[in-house]
Amino acid sequence: GETTLTAANKTTIDAAAAKAVADKTLANTKIATVNAQKAFDEVDNGAKEAEANSKKISGDPKKKKEEKDAAAKAATEKRAQANTVKTKLTKEQAKETTAQKAATTAGIKFTQARTAQKTAKTMLAEAKKSVTDAQKASIAAEQASIAAAKAAVAAKIAADKAIAVVVAAEKVLPKLDVAKAAGAIGKVVWREFKGVEVEGSGSIDGSGNLLVELIALDFKGAAAIDIDRKLHHLGNDRVAGWKESSPEPKGFVLKIPFQFSGKDELYTMSLVQRDVHNGWGILLNGHVVGQLKRNTKDQVARFAIPRGVLRKGANELIIRADAKNKEDDIEVGRIQLTAGDAAPTLIHSLEVIREGGKKVASQSKGR
Repeated sequence: GETTLTAANKTTIDAAAAKAVADKTLANTKIATVNAQKAFDEVDNGAKEAEANSKKISGDPKKKKEEKDAAAKAATEKRAQANTVKTKLTKEQAKETTAQKAATTAGIKFTQARTAQKTAKTMLAEAKKSVTDAQKASIAAEQASIAAAKAAVAAKIAADKAIAVVVAAEKVLPKLDVAKAAGAIGKVVWREFKGVEVEGSGSIDGSGNLLVELIALDFKGAAAIDIDRKLHHLGNDRVAGWKESSPEPKGFVLKIPFQFSGKDELYTMSLVQRDVHNGWGILLNGHVVGQLKRNTKDQVARFAIPRGVLRKGANELIIRADAKNKEDDIEVGRIQLTAGDAAPTLIHSLEVIREGGKKVASQSKGR
């Protein structure tokens, strides 16, 4: 955060100052080394000349002993002076080596400090962005929460109104067996009610006050029998996002054995299905009872189970892909049985017509 960046900035400044001092020291020691080298070269050349002269005189038989001794002494003194200057040169060279190492170390530390400074700046920028994003997400979540609360209040008001309408409504046809009244599949059932007051548009969607409620006898409120509470992934491809079932598929055939101890009567089987693109058949104890709906949405599908299909004791439900279906990946499961047959499976469409032949509402239901 800010503290880390402040510390990194200080370290960089200190490292830069240390590097400047080290570089200056190195420059000074190089100058001292050059000067010492010049001084040594000068006295060394003088000593070499004196030594050459002494050697020449000492080898000349015409030279006197005093002259030879004087030349030898001069050579010795000049060599001693050259050695002293050389010692000083060696010390300056050592100082330059030390200064070079210090300058190199200071340079490395300065580079490291600058890298740490850049990293701290990047981390601070990312942290600030994360804070900004989190604040935006918090504001959005709060707004969504407020909207959801308003929607819940509105839904409750609408539900309370609908309940009040149902309670207060005059029931004109409390019992009607649609299948029996029609007499056959595809037949129209017509019922006329006189003296029914309808306010507003009278639409089924609630914009008016006309309420048509269809309830299957012996179905509403019936206890459900769980066949399988799990959600299964069927198909052949891995789907990483499917967590409720499993990312890994179980193939194209699902077999679910279960026990049944209910009565021999009509039942409705319900199941959850998702992402169905191709054909999938449903068999119960070898009898075909339906096909999954080809629909990608998350939905509950219901199927009528005729008398005699369910057996006391062991039963087997199979959900399998059609022969041409080799690529579909679906989720299916949470299967239940409920006594009776759901009303939506019997009625294809419903129309409400006011006096005078004007249709004011219609609703279609697929099996």
